[in-house]
Amino acid sequence: MLKPHQNSDKIFLTLLGVITILGFALRLHGLSSESITADEASALFRLKFPSFPAMIEGGVRPDGHPAFTQVFLWFWTKCFGWSEFSIRIPFALFGTASIWLSGIIGRKWFSNSTGLATAIGIAFLQFPLMYSQLARPYAPGLFFTLLAVYFLSRFINENSTHKRDIIGFAFAAALAAYSHYFSLLTTTLIAFVGLFFVAKKMRLKYLLACTLAVLLFLPHLSITLSQIEIGGIGGPNGWLGKPTPAFLLDHLRFAFDGSRGLMFISFIVCCLSFVVFYKRPDKFQLLVLLIWILPMVIGYVYSIEKNPVLQNSVLLFGFPFLLMFLFSRLPDFNSKKIAIIFPAGFAIVFFSYVTFYKPYHLSDHFGRLKELVSIALDWQEKAAMDGKNADVFYNVDGPFMLEYNCDRIGKCPENILGTINNGQNELVGFRNIVENSNTDYFIYGWSTKYSPLEILPIIQEKFPFLIKKNEWFNSAIYIFSTHSPADKLIEKNRIFESDKIFEDSPLSELEFDSTNKQRETSNWSKPCKVEMIDTSQQNFPSDIVNGHYTPHIDLSPNYQIRLDSTCIYSPSLKKKVGDILINPDNEIFFTAHVKLLDSLSNIILVIEFQRDGKQLYWNGMESTTQINPMNWNQRQHVYFGLRLPSDLLLTDTVNFYCYSKNGLPILIDYLQVKTLKGHPNIYGPRPGFK
Repeated sequence: MLKPHQNSDKIFLTLLGVITILGFALRLHGLSSESITADEASALFRLKFPSFPAMIEGGVRPDGHPAFTQVFLWFWTKCFGWSEFSIRIPFALFGTASIWLSGIIGRKWFSNSTGLATAIGIAFLQFPLMYSQLARPYAPGLFFTLLAVYFLSRFINENSTHKRDIIGFAFAAALAAYSHYFSLLTTTLIAFVGLFFVAKKMRLKYLLACTLAVLLFLPHLSITLSQIEIGGIGGPNGWLGKPTPAFLLDHLRFAFDGSRGLMFISFIVCCLSFVVFYKRPDKFQLLVLLIWILPMVIGYVYSIEKNPVLQNSVLLFGFPFLLMFLFSRLPDFNSKKIAIIFPAGFAIVFFSYVTFYKPYHLSDHFGRLKELVSIALDWQEKAAMDGKNADVFYNVDGPFMLEYNCDRIGKCPENILGTINNGQNELVGFRNIVENSNTDYFIYGWSTKYSPLEILPIIQEKFPFLIKKNEWFNSAIYIFSTHSPADKLIEKNRIFESDKIFEDSPLSELEFDSTNKQRETSNWSKPCKVEMIDTSQQNFPSDIVNGHYTPHIDLSPNYQIRLDSTCIYSPSLKKKVGDILINPDNEIFFTAHVKLLDSLSNIILVIEFQRDGKQLYWNGMESTTQINPMNWNQRQHVYFGLRLPSDLLLTDTVNFYCYSKNGLPILIDYLQVKTLKGHPNIYGPRPGFK
C-alpha cells in the first residue's frame, strides 16, 4: 500500500506525464508542413561546407551563436536527411524534455502545484512552444539551462556528493554555454547565485563542478572572442534597435501569447496565492526571481550602452523561473486538495487558447519562404499553359533563403532576376530590371527583411494590374500583369487620396494673374513659380481605373511648377493624422512626377510629422534613388512610401512637400498623396493611434 506522500508523488508524476505528452503533441503539429524560417535557412546554409573544420571556420565563426546547434545539425542531417521533420524533431524533443524538467524543479523548490503550473506554461504557451519547433539554439539552450538547475537543486536540496551530480552540472552548464550566449549568461548567473544557496560543506564540490564547466567551454573561447569582435544583430550594421522602457511590458504580453487576458489571469492568481497562502518569502523565491530578471536587466543595459541584443527570444531561458515565481505560493495538493484547482484551471485556459481560441501555427510568427517558391512555380506553369511567361524578383537575404525549398520541391522558378533589394540607391537598378522585362507577368516576393514600399508602384509602371497577392506575417508575394483579366484584378483599398497638387481644386480650376500669383487658396500651399507648358507636346502618364487606362487629371494641362535656386520648395499639404490614416498598418505614398533640367538636379520628397508645432519625425526620399542617370532629362515618377510608427496621435500633423536639394532647376507636373490600408499585421498586431 502506498504511503500518502508516495501517492501524491504518483499523482504528480502522472499529471506531469500527461502535460508533457500533450506538449509534445503540440510541438509535432505542423513540424513537417510549416515553411522553414529564414533563421533556420541561415543555419542550414552554414552546413554547406565540404568538411567539418571548414564548417566551423566558415559557418560557426562568422555567426553570432555558439557552435552546438551547427555541430549537432552537421552530424544529424548526415544521418537523418534534410526534411523539415527530421531537421526539427530533435529540437521538439529538447523542448518537450524542458516541460518535464521545469515541473520537477518547480516541485523540488516549491510544491507539486507549482511544478504542474510551471510545466503547463512551458507546454502550452506559444513562447516556449514556438522556440521548441525551430531548428535553432533556443530549445537546446532551454533544456541544458534547466538541466543545470536540476543538478544545482541536487546540491541545494539534497546536499548531494555524488560524482554524477558534479559531472552532470558541469556538462549541462557547459552545453548551455555552447548553445546560446544568453543561456550562457543565465547559467552563469545561476552558478553564481547558487554559491549563496549551497551549504558550506558542499561549496568545494560545487566550485569543482563550476570549474569543470568553465574548462569544458575553453575550446570555444577563441570562436567566442572572434564573434564578439564581429558584433551582433544590433548597432550600425545590424537590424535590431535599442529597446525602449516599454520592453518589459511588451515582453510579458508576448510571453503570454500576446494576450493581456492570459497575462492578467496569471498575475492575479499570483497575487491571490501570495495573500491566501501567505508565508514569509523564502530563498528559492529570490533565486527564481533573480534568474529571470537579471538576464533581462543585463541585456537591456548592454543594448542601450553597447550594442542592441535584447529581444524576446533570448529571454526564453529564464522564462520557466518567472512561472515558478508567479506560482511559487501554490501549496502541495496532498496537504490542500483545493490547490489542484489552480494548475487544472491553467491547463484548461492555456491549452484551449492555443488550440481552439487562437490556434497556433509556427508560420504565423515568421516570414514564409516555401510559399514564395511554390506560388511562383505554380503561376509560371499556368502562364506557360497560356503561352505566356513571368519574370520573378525576390527580396530576401540571399539565394540560400530559397535554395532549401527549391531542393525540396525539385526545381526553382525560372527567370529569377534578383534576390535582394534594400531600397534607396538600389531602386534605380530595380527600375531598370522592370523596364527591361519583356514578359506578360512580373512576380515579386519578399520575406523576413525590409521591403521598400516604392517597389510596387515601380513595378506597376510597366505591369499595372495586380492580379494576385498573398500577405503573411513579415512576408508577401504579388503577381502583376500587363493586361487586365477582369475576374482577377485586385485593387489595394485606398483610405485617402489627394488631388494632384491641390486637394480641393485642381490647379486648372484656379486662376492666375499676369504675375502667375494664385488667386484662390487650397489645402496645398501656393507655388512660388508656375510656368505655362504646351500640353500637346507632353506625354503625361496614366492611371488605372476599373482595369482600364485613363489619363491623369494633372495639376494643370497648362501649368507646371518650377523649382530652382530662387524657389527651392514645392507647395506643401498639411493634414491631421486622423484625417488620412486609420492605424499603423496603413501605408503613405507621396508621388512626384518631375523632369530634371540638369543632370545634377536632385529633388527630395519629404513626409514630416509634427506635434504641437514641434517635429516628431522627418523622412525624406531623394530622386537620385529612382531616376536613371542615363535618362535624367525625361519625365519620371519619384515615389516615397512610408510605414508608420505606432506612437503617433490622431491629432498630430503630417506635412508633405519636396524641395530642390542643390537649387538646380526641376519641373514638377504634379504631386499627390495617397494612403492605403497596407499589409495587415505585417510585424504582428500593433496598438492603434490614440
